Amino acid sequence: MKFKHGQRVTCKIIQCDVTKIKDAKISINSDGSKYVCQNQKDGNNSAKDKLGYKYSFDIENVTDLKPLIKDWDNLEIGDEIGTDNGIKTVLGVCGLVIHLSCIDSPDSYDNGYTVPAMKRNNWTIVQSKKEEEKVEVTMDEIAEMKGIDVKNLKIKK
Repeated sequence: MKFKHGQRVTCKIIQCDVTKIKDAKISINSDGSKYVCQNQKDGNNSAKDKLGYKYSFDIENVTDLKPLIKDWDNLEIGDEIGTDNGIKTVLGVCGLVIHLSCIDSPDSYDNGYTVPAMKRNNWTIVQSKKEEEKVEVTMDEIAEMKGIDVKNLKIKK
């Protein structure tokens, strides 16, 4: 799966226990090494740019790495593509070809399409409608992340 610098992801960090991370971003160093940056678990911190997070882990130390927002580079089986006539489901990805179901019939095979062809047809990726979990933080935690005294913190909506 292709990831981009700054892309939001979820994952599990492998250590002596498994920690589910719901708020993280991918950081890619100039040498191409990839890291997951997040605030929950102290890691090797080798990412040059932690993208505002406290910690980073080498991408090899995580499992269930998934993009938070789907794009054309990371389609998977089960993703949905919106067309002018309805929804098609991704049944498989083979090289440059995305195999899709018939409209509104996820169990019936329609055809294989390339991403450029889908874009030319103005098809779109249907984003998951899961409600994003709210993250609770204290003013002390925000001040610590920003490296300032909590008295100098001003929060606006």
